[in-house]
Amino acid sequence: MTRTRWPEARAPRGMVATPHVLASESGLAALRAGGNALDAAIAAAATIAVVYPHMNGVGGDNVWLIHDAGAGRLTALCGIGRSARAASIEWYAARGMAEAIPIRGGPAALTVPGAVDGWWQAHQYSTRSMGSALPWKALFGDAIAYARGGFSASAGQRVAPPAEPDLFGPTAIAPIKEHLWPLYHPDALAQGPLVQRDLALTLEAVRDGGPDAFYGGDIARRIVAAVSTAGSPLSLEDFAEHRSEWVEPLRVAYRKGLACSFPPPTQGIPALAILALADRFDMAGLDETDYIHVLVEATRSSWTRITSTRWPGGSTCVGRVAPRPGWPRAATPSPSSPPMPRAMRSRSSSRCTSPGARASWPGTPAWSFRIAARSSRWMPARPMPLLLASAPCTP
Repeated sequence: MTRTRWPEARAPRGMVATPHVLASESGLAALRAGGNALDAAIAAAATIAVVYPHMNGVGGDNVWLIHDAGAGRLTALCGIGRSARAASIEWYAARGMAEAIPIRGGPAALTVPGAVDGWWQAHQYSTRSMGSALPWKALFGDAIAYARGGFSASAGQRVAPPAEPDLFGPTAIAPIKEHLWPLYHPDALAQGPLVQRDLALTLEAVRDGGPDAFYGGDIARRIVAAVSTAGSPLSLEDFAEHRSEWVEPLRVAYRKGLACSFPPPTQGIPALAILALADRFDMAGLDETDYIHVLVEATRSSWTRITSTRWPGGSTCVGRVAPRPGWPRAATPSPSSPPMPRAMRSRSSSRCTSPGARASWPGTPAWSFRIAARSSRWMPARPMPLLLASAPCTP
């Protein structure tokens, strides 16, 4: 394999990695102030909301896969907002949107922003379960300072995304031109520091009042009033009812350990399926072409072959669910992919579970899904069952 263009970095006491140096510095400052990894993540995320808002601002969501070393426990926090109660096929059809939900504009804004409550719940866990003494208010200093005082946008932010001409191109809708362009259009960013005074006020309110200030106060009323005028189904009740949820992570055997990821509504199942498929091959023995080919085919298979009729657990964060009574039906195969090289066809792993297999953690639920086989030569002509287990994970 070829080397990456990034140098290897090591740190004996802790490390913070984000897509923006200012956010990384905010996380590092939290560690130096005596905080733990969760404190650093919150501080970095708050700064990301200011200096990299096109990726995940206060209007976004977050998910947390947390390993508590002291308790020897792996847990997951779902900070994803639910869709509006009014959002339904009938609601959109009655407004002339029977074929699809628009990707821009008010009608596209149909979920409650989950990020702020995700920060709060992660901080509560940090203080109560992990013993952090770093207060909530200490995590927002940098973010508020950058929002009020401004910062220089990165070179990437000063270039319009070519794949999204409806954002900063001539096809952008009027509300985007009116409200987004004055601050975030690449031409505006090139003229000087980006100052976001209103965002500073919002972050100050969150700093002083926690999630209640965002979901139950003037901020929520202003958001709902604005998006409702633009055609969104969101209501004040949707904001007031929002809560992040603690859920069990998903795990699958990989190499000599466990790979852990997040349950729906994230992409955790396909991610684990990719690893499970790759685990059937001697990846270290492949040249670069075959290595990439295996991962490309595993990725395609994981997205097009996974079917599940039920999701166990009961969490409203993942929707309507029920315990697994048996194996779900496999998907219908699509046309076969190009065959894999001969050297790879015999490198399959025997670690795939059978329908009668059980999780290796007694007394805990296990859930299964199938990846339907494609008819090419490099995969067996039968569905491959994989076992996903939810149980305490002690590395």
